[in-house]
This record gives sequence, structure tokens and C-alpha cells, in this order.
Amino acid sequence: MSTKLFTAQEKTTSVNVVINAIKELLIQKRLLPGQKMPNEMEIANGLGVSRGTVREALKVLSAFGIIEIKVGNGTYVSKTPQKSALDPMLFGLLLLDADTKKLSEFRKLIETDIIRLIFQYKDENRAEITELEENVKELERLCMRENDADLSELTYQNDMEFHRIMGRASKNEMAERVYTFILDTFSYSIKISHLHQALGNEALRVHKKILESIYTNDIDTAKEIVSESIDVWEKLQ
Repeated sequence: MSTKLFTAQEKTTSVNVVINAIKELLIQKRLLPGQKMPNEMEIANGLGVSRGTVREALKVLSAFGIIEIKVGNGTYVSKTPQKSALDPMLFGLLLLDADTKKLSEFRKLIETDIIRLIFQYKDENRAEITELEENVKELERLCMRENDADLSELTYQNDMEFHRIMGRASKNEMAERVYTFILDTFSYSIKISHLHQALGNEALRVHKKILESIYTNDIDTAKEIVSESIDVWEKLQ
């Protein structure tokens, strides 16, 4: 690969120069998922920075799951977004410190659009809809275990999995990824809500209605139940 991909830029910090250069190449499609990148020396010479600076920048991008460093084989752009402990979008949402009302508004917006996509791709997401059905059946069984000390944890895990399946059923990787960020952001508060609801019955009621709306392509009912369920979540905090 030609070193002309990388040319010297106006200085911010040296590490950011490297990160911004790689970001621009990804935006311009001059670096593509799965593509091998130039070696550290080529990048350093092209950008006018030290090899150590390039190494530090690549470590940052690796931590974010944007690149994969394969020892003895070079550095590659990740083929798909990698699950990372340092997810910048998630951390950005957490640092916004939005109040409960704003979080509720945002979740309603995203969740309604996820369901809209599920309707749109019903010919392609039959397997995921079957998973949603099995998930609801499992929650029904859980709701009958009245004396289980771990019930709230089990219903919480089931609830989170229901929504993750919804994300996959949208058949839109970008929408699924944003929805996963939202779920991660809300995870602790969803867990708290399961401590305050009776045996997971509120989640069961909502999930059944969401499934019914999917069967009937009833977006108005879906929007209504999403809004109602998030209002309930807000009250349970």
C-alpha cells in the first residue's frame, strides 16, 4: 500500500494526528474493513510523527475495536465493529449525565424505530421473531417461580435478551449497534426496575404486546406500548 495515504497535517497532539488521519481515510473509503494497513514506519514517515506516537495511536484504536493488531502479521482494519471495553459512544452517553426524562425520550425514539424496522424486514427476520416467541415463553415460566430468590435477576436477564433480539431483528447493523448502546446505558436502571415489579409480570405484559403488534404490523400499538412501558420504567426508578 502506498504511503501517500498518509501526509503531514496541522498539529494537534501527535497521537490525535494519527487517529484523525486514519478516521479520515475510513470516511473516504480509502481504508476498508479487513484491509491491511501500512506498517508503523510508513505511517510515521507519511505523517511526520515518531514511530512511538504511531504505536500509541494504534493501541488506542485497537482498544476501541477499530483495528486489529495481529502479532507477526501486521495491523488490519476490523471487518466488523469489535466489542470493546472502551466504547466511545457508550462513554459519551454516560458522560452526558442526562436526566431521566431525556433518557426516556431518547429510548422511546430509538425503540419505536427498531420496531418499525422489524416490520419492514419481516420476510428476513423470521428466525429472530421465533427467538422473541421463545424468550416470552421463558419469561412466562419464570413468572410462575414465586419463591425463587434470584427471580429479579433472571427476569432482568430475560428482558435484556428480548431487546437484544429485537435489535438483531431490525436487520440494520447501524440501528442494532445504536440500540445496543442504549441497552447498555439503561442496563442498571432496567435491573433496578425488576426489583420493583411483581415477578417480572410488567415485562411479560409489554413483551407480549410488542409481539402482537409485530404479528399484526400495528405500528400505532407498538408506539403506544413502548411509550407506556418506558413511562413505567421511569416510575420504577
